[in-house]
Amino acid sequence: GDDSNSRERSRVLEMGNLMLNRLHSSHSFMVNNTSAMQLDFIMSTDLSPSDGELYFSLSRTEMKLFTTLSIGPQASERLFILFIPTMPTNAAHASDGRPSIGCKIFVDCPTVKDHREVIHVEADVFNPQFAVSSEEMQFSVDFASLTFPQVLPLPGQAKQCMVTNISTEPLSLVLFHHSLFFRAKMLDSASQQAVSGQSDCFNFTPGQSRVLEVALNVQSLLDNVE
Repeated sequence: GDDSNSRERSRVLEMGNLMLNRLHSSHSFMVNNTSAMQLDFIMSTDLSPSDGELYFSLSRTEMKLFTTLSIGPQASERLFILFIPTMPTNAAHASDGRPSIGCKIFVDCPTVKDHREVIHVEADVFNPQFAVSSEEMQFSVDFASLTFPQVLPLPGQAKQCMVTNISTEPLSLVLFHHSLFFRAKMLDSASQQAVSGQSDCFNFTPGQSRVLEVALNVQSLLDNVE
């Protein structure tokens, strides 16, 4: 019911478009202790298990999970939301037809009577459209062993992964690469020959696979090595 003495505050957190069954950790919020004493804050959520998993962490890249946090006087902490959405059974739909997920995050302070902050989380979700066989490529160059002028290319300078259109619709993929030290190109999966694209835009039919090759720009590395 209504409580005129309640200290509940609310705000909205728009998480945008999120891929289903993938961990998203780019969103965060601040918890502030404006009092002159240390306070404990308790985090919780009403997210349904059928809609996914939601955790709180002090790090975007590490699983430093918790539900209770102590914050010193006149201090604050940034909390990251680790969210893995799944397809909701009774989802609302956005204007573009995509299903949407909504939940609430509660920040309670037991020491302060009736204190509660409510964060309304909203997100549109979609299924992955491309599958990538590897999400990480590692390169290593031992500059101490190089002789100049060095014969190029160096062995092991190129890495490959398979990119597949797993949707039922034709899709276009735009290849962005901005690093001075790498080159990227799309290859035909059968012939291993480079595929030409309009401004690095490549068309994929349903189920079609192509090879993404990323190579070290060794000459650029040599030109910039100290």
